[in-house]
Amino acid sequence: MTGRKRERERKKTTDRCRNIKELSPTTKLLIVFSVFKSLGIKGMYNGDSFGFLFDAPVMDGPYKYFSDPQYVGTTLSLVGTAVYYQSIVGYILAVDMYIIFWVSVMFFEGPHMRRIYSQKKKPE
Repeated sequence: MTGRKRERERKKTTDRCRNIKELSPTTKLLIVFSVFKSLGIKGMYNGDSFGFLFDAPVMDGPYKYFSDPQYVGTTLSLVGTAVYYQSIVGYILAVDMYIIFWVSVMFFEGPHMRRIYSQKKKPE
């Protein structure tokens, strides 16, 4: 492979990585704004920690597709940054964060939310 051809291939790869890096945070922002639209200011920032509960779990917006869209957006952003910098450590950290999010949702947040909304459905 000649030097010029190698340089062109490297530039193509760099351009693809730049596109992915730019697309990932944009996707994350779209997810965050659609979550905000679905939950409103009270649901986004107060939630059950301050006693604010919806009548039922939110199922519109990004919640149609993901149970926890904020974690999906964060993971996409981390992967996009790792691709852009072509960093093995970045990939490892993105996978670590995905695992942490998964454990949190499966064993803490998910059961907590099911418990809250199952109690809310029971007549008092």
